Parts: sequence; C-alpha cells; structure tokens
Amino acid sequence: MAGTLATWTGRAGDAWHALRAPASGPRLAVSSVPKAGTHLLISALRRVPGVRVIPELVLGKAGADGAIRRLGRVAPNQVLVGHIVYDPRVAAALDARGVKLVLMIRDPRDVVVSLAKYIPREHVGHRYRDYFTRVLTTDRERIMACIRGVGGEHAADGRPQPDIGTLYRAYLAWPERHAAHVCRFEDLVGPHGGGSERAQLDALRALAAFAGYGLDEAQVSQIARATFSKDSLTFRKGEIGDWRNHFAPEHEAAFREVAGDLLAPLGYAP
Repeated sequence: MAGTLATWTGRAGDAWHALRAPASGPRLAVSSVPKAGTHLLISALRRVPGVRVIPELVLGKAGADGAIRRLGRVAPNQVLVGHIVYDPRVAAALDARGVKLVLMIRDPRDVVVSLAKYIPREHVGHRYRDYFTRVLTTDRERIMACIRGVGGEHAADGRPQPDIGTLYRAYLAWPERHAAHVCRFEDLVGPHGGGSERAQLDALRALAAFAGYGLDEAQVSQIARATFSKDSLTFRKGEIGDWRNHFAPEHEAAFREVAGDLLAPLGYAP
C-alpha cells in the first residue's frame, strides 16, 4: 500500500498545501480495513484547506513499531494513513501525541470481492498474487479464499491472511477500546458511487467535527462534489452491494460462519 499511496498523495497540490499550511491544527490518523475505501477517505481529506497527506507518513507494512515511530512525527494538519490494526501501544502513542483516529470500514462482503478482484488483476506486487493467479484460477475460488483466509505457505513473505471475520475484528477493536470515529464507505461514497447525497454530507460533517477542521456548509458541499473519483489507482467499481453479483450460495454460507455476526452491529443488512 505504501507505494501506491505515496504516489497518489505525492502530487503538486499536496506540496502546495504543505507550503501554506498553518503551524497549528489537528493531528489525524486514518486506519482503513484493506479495500474498504482508503483512497475515498483521503480524497476527501486532501481537499480540506491546509490538510496535508505526507507520503513519508503513509504506513505500509511497518506494523505497530512503525506506526508508533510515524505517530511521533505527525505535525499539525498532517494525516497518517495506514492499515493499522488495534494495538494498545499504538493507542497509547495516539494519546501521547494528541492524534485522533478515524477508522474506515465497508461492508465486509464487498471488501471480500474487491480484494479477490484486486490481487490478481491490479497489484503485481501483492504477496498472494502468484497463488491467486497460478493456483486459484477462478473468481469463485479467490472469493472463497478471501472469506476463509490464506495460509502463510501461499504467501511470498510467509505471513498468513486471516479469515474476513478475524481480519475485521482486529480493526473493530479500535472503537471498542479507544476513542475513534468510524466512517463507512457506503455513507462517504455519495450518489456517484451508489450512495446518497444526504448520507455523504452527513458523513463529511461528522468527520470534520471529529477532526476539528471547522468546515462551513459551502466547504462541505465542495468536498462532497469532488471526493468520488474513478481515477484512483486502486479503483475498481466502487459500488455498494456489488457482492450480490459475485457471491455463490457457498460463499454466503462460509461468510455467515466466519463473519455473519458482524453485519448487524456495523449497520449492514444480512
């Protein structure tokens, strides 16, 4: 993730923001479930006046120790971005540095489909790409693997991928154990991505209020109009409920087994 996010955020506009950013302001960290809409959220944040997403602060595979080091460098109006699972040491570092945390989530079934499509077709450097292209030859098999998880013997780095329920719970521990603002992809994506304008505006207002950005209604509306983009480096479809077009009965059964209990608390219909 670090490479693509660094490229995506390292635009001239970010450099310009860095030059004019004030010396004071909120510090923010974004933790996103993989394929839950990281770029969508960053697309909104980078349009907030004065806010900077700095490439060297983008968290890739650094883990808790890397997150703590980077949190120590987060300056006012900067945003640290990463797939950061809950860790009490990271939580303590957030508090010590005065960094607020936003957790980006999405219907885990759509995350499954997005990941199953993304690995073999769009990300040549993914640690499971060989397994997803040479061993798993159909989307049906790849979707099941993303639901059930993948053993470390199939990964280039030897690290296993947990089932979707275990993966999600590692992120949901944030709002359960630490102050965090939860932002849902389905709310933030807006009408161009199958959501609603009202939900998108409400999501942006809530995000701004939590972060302390002090946006007025005109700014919120402007950010909403510009947030959704098909130009994202990892964009595929960005549709709400696309999993229904891909899940077979066995996928639904497997998902219910490992993660079915997550849907209602997250606000998703079974």
